Amino acid sequence: MRLQHSLIAQWLAMSLLFGFILFLYYHQDVAAYRYKQTHASTGEIPPHHPAGEITSSFVIEQPLLLKDTDLQGRDLNQPFCVSLLMANYMNRRNQGEFSVSLRIAERSQSQRLQARKINDNAWEFVCFDEFRLADVLGQPALLTVGGVDGQPGRSVTAWLTPATRTDAQATLNGKRTDQQLLFSTHVRIHAVPHMVNGYVLMTLAAMIMAALTLGACHARPTREAPPG
Repeated sequence: MRLQHSLIAQWLAMSLLFGFILFLYYHQDVAAYRYKQTHASTGEIPPHHPAGEITSSFVIEQPLLLKDTDLQGRDLNQPFCVSLLMANYMNRRNQGEFSVSLRIAERSQSQRLQARKINDNAWEFVCFDEFRLADVLGQPALLTVGGVDGQPGRSVTAWLTPATRTDAQATLNGKRTDQQLLFSTHVRIHAVPHMVNGYVLMTLAAMIMAALTLGACHARPTREAPPG
């Protein structure tokens, strides 16, 4: 009985360990279920380079003109979001805040993000609850990324890629460039059931991995019978 209890305790402990590892690797993918892209994507990332540290003096203004969308129906009335490909310089300890703002005509909304929470080479989702997708369609908009109190050597960066159109060229610290921010557009949807399913699958996978590992550790080689 003690052996049985010991095995159960080991299995639970290993399940927690594997579950934690899977959570670290896949929780961003599960969280992404909350967002639906406005256009179908191949998933390919074009050539890109860092825009520079988003310090207190940094400002990049990105024109945004969303002419159409693959979404329809009630998705048009969901909050509008963008995802920015960002980097934290190989997971160094960054500090301070920066802002991401959206402006359409006289309307604007700004969100503040903490540099220490930005992952390296990962998509950072920013939503603007005051704008629905229908508000953005066909309207010239301006997406702005600006530093708040970031310091050199302790700030994150966004990625730039060659602009696909002249009207998409970004302005970096007041100077027009031939580059644009590497970003995509989304809406935020109610995706709790999908997220729950994702976490349930991770839990089951962790339990199975723990059982297989524990079984392998406690397996004993079969001894051959001595010759008669």
